[in-house]
Amino acid sequence: GRAAAGPKMHFVGSAQIANTMIAFNRSLDLGYQRIGFVCEYWATRYFGAGFSWAQRALPEANQLPLLALDPKDSFECQEAAFEAWLQENRPDAIITDNSETREMLENLGYSIPSDVGLATTSVHDTRIDSGIDQSPYEIGRAAVRMLTALIAEKSFGLPDQCNETLIEGKWIDGPMLPSLKSG
Repeated sequence: GRAAAGPKMHFVGSAQIANTMIAFNRSLDLGYQRIGFVCEYWATRYFGAGFSWAQRALPEANQLPLLALDPKDSFECQEAAFEAWLQENRPDAIITDNSETREMLENLGYSIPSDVGLATTSVHDTRIDSGIDQSPYEIGRAAVRMLTALIAEKSFGLPDQCNETLIEGKWIDGPMLPSLKSG
């Protein structure tokens, strides 16, 4: 994956941009209109880019700024920034890649989903049941296929040209982001 900033090499990982767009569009399909995105800023993560691109289809009044928390900040500092962002933007749903977003919402007295719906970019890495299954086993299979091909080609060392294989995830419905549509 993209966990390391360098050295540049071949990798297999989740299709972070596409996955966030899937989550955003599913949130719209469920009836949410003011969808926010809370993430931790890492130069090697692209979930925020997917959110920024997906929300361009909304009326400008419903486009919310993403909240990028600094991973070096304390939990309390992140929670204070999150609270200020919530009060200013008033989302009806939040998509997040931050494993502590649920805890922060609960600490701040928000009820999920009655006050705000919640979805994640990875149901395997958070305590959030609505969102993307990044298909880790398929990512692993694709990595083994790539490694097998590189060994067969006798391609060793750092490559001049890097190959990226991105695996698109699947949406998982859950009670933290219920449909707002009646019927």
